[in-house]
Amino acid sequence: MMLHKNTGHKKFLFADANILSLVGGVIFVGIFFGGYFRIESDWYQYRDDGVITMSAAKNWVEYGFIGVSPSGEKVEASSSPVQLFVYALTYFATSIDYVWFSFWQTVLSTFVIGFLFIKFFSGKPMVAVGIATASAIGMTFFYPFFEWHASGMENAITHVLFLSTLYVMYAAVKRNSINYWAAFIVFIATIARLDSVYHISVLLIIYSIYWFACNKNLKAFGFSLIVFALWAIFQLWRYYYFGDILPNTAYAQSINVLDRVSMLLSGDREYFAQSLDLSKEIFMNQSGWLLVLTVLPLLYFFRPNKENILLLLLIVAIVLTSCFSPFLFGAARIDHARTTTQMTLLVFLLIAVVFYFSRSIKGSSILFVLMLPFVVAFYRDQNIKPYYLGWSTDGFNSIRQELARIAMENDIDRPTISNPDLGVMSWYKEFNIIDLGMLGSPIMAKLRNDSMVTAYYLGYGLPDIIEAHGWWIHEYCDPIFATPTFDRLYSQIETDYDLKQICNSADTPPMIYWIRNDIKRDSNSAERKFLDDLQNRLSSERVDEEIKKCRYLKDDCSYIARTVYKFIPEFIETGQFNTVYNLFTNETDKALLIGWQNAQAHNFILYDIQRKLNSQ
Repeated sequence: MMLHKNTGHKKFLFADANILSLVGGVIFVGIFFGGYFRIESDWYQYRDDGVITMSAAKNWVEYGFIGVSPSGEKVEASSSPVQLFVYALTYFATSIDYVWFSFWQTVLSTFVIGFLFIKFFSGKPMVAVGIATASAIGMTFFYPFFEWHASGMENAITHVLFLSTLYVMYAAVKRNSINYWAAFIVFIATIARLDSVYHISVLLIIYSIYWFACNKNLKAFGFSLIVFALWAIFQLWRYYYFGDILPNTAYAQSINVLDRVSMLLSGDREYFAQSLDLSKEIFMNQSGWLLVLTVLPLLYFFRPNKENILLLLLIVAIVLTSCFSPFLFGAARIDHARTTTQMTLLVFLLIAVVFYFSRSIKGSSILFVLMLPFVVAFYRDQNIKPYYLGWSTDGFNSIRQELARIAMENDIDRPTISNPDLGVMSWYKEFNIIDLGMLGSPIMAKLRNDSMVTAYYLGYGLPDIIEAHGWWIHEYCDPIFATPTFDRLYSQIETDYDLKQICNSADTPPMIYWIRNDIKRDSNSAERKFLDDLQNRLSSERVDEEIKKCRYLKDDCSYIARTVYKFIPEFIETGQFNTVYNLFTNETDKALLIGWQNAQAHNFILYDIQRKLNSQ
């Protein structure tokens, strides 16, 4: 009878714990979204880099390969495999757009964070609710974390997975039992971002050593080996699928971890100083100072046990890996704080842990109240305010609509456009894209000098319509916009700016659109006539006829492959692709057409460019 009663009592407590976790989730959602009402939504919502990830996932669902252009190439244009997979599954099931996905990603991730956060403190429900409420309110005032959490990028998912990893390790030590299936959760955390394995590896090392010290067995090492094995298998798949272990984002941003390690080992003082400055910036922006002002005094009352000591070690490790990440990865694009926002969440968790596991809640509360004026004064001194994260989709969407209008006026189906803002441009799948920002174009990302950029862009790529503005015009003045070849090939649309004057000026360049002369509606070029024919009737026979005619005339026949490239999805759908592909004998043309299937194809184009430049 007693056994029955005890079992029932345990079930009742378990139900209470679940209810408490649900309360934690609701608290976080309510407080976070209350906080977002006081910030301009355009400052933080729907960042274009997040839409790039969703665009690659949408491409996978609609066209069968991970990329950003319907016709190719395969490209790893995102640094967040988990968000890509989550959006691909969600889009496959619901066709949800990037706006609603971003919203629900924020809502659900915030709920899960609250659900997990309060689990660390479930022994005293009322205290746990108070701690969760205070922590959630505090986080809403640390804007690098708070705004990026709702940006539509991978930050919200990363926050969930890092907190989940800590809870898996904490719970295992607390109950003195390892659930090996939970290794899959930790593995997922290693690919929240491609660089997440750097942080999670350190946690696994600490967890394994700590478990061995407490239990005198190697079970945690076995758990860690499972995680690393899954991670290694995933990397092999990436290499097989994309043809490279480095993502295209690394080439585009010149991120090479081995080179950075080499600079550190060689004692490069300038690089060390730059990295140290970024580390200090992350420490301040991601609330490291709050850790010092609150946790160190509260440690006086801290009542250690084996699970909360582990938690303290793990969170301090994340703080350190976050602060020192610039030494390996350099400065993050857009905002230096963007890739380390998980640090703020875990700093607040550590403050809550030290407060909760104290010898005297009353004593800790009094001490915290005494410290609060100093915390508020330091916060005000740091002048922490909401800020514009950069790269909102709103402005880019108007550019997309203008590019679509130009294409319609010139009767160009699925034009190849070129512009530096990839996310919204590629999400709608109206265009094939040569990305001036390089993230979505493996060739652009790997061009090593201006000569190669000129040779590719104005000799191979030849986009139909171009838009550029601001810094990007200056970046490409010498290799593209200020060259005589560009003047000959392209015309400005509805403007007549002097590009040489713009390039020689320090002023911010205006937004300019160009169209290639040979592709205009009224052009009499062979390319335009061929395009009109294929738009009217998609036919492999017409392609064969054009190839034979061009060879007979001994003209430059590269326009044929460029035109066929526009219609690759339709040729595949009608079963004509293999027939059309086999009509071409030029290896460069074939490399252009097979990029959606062969991730290495672009390397032949790079080789051909270099070969021709060397021969000159």
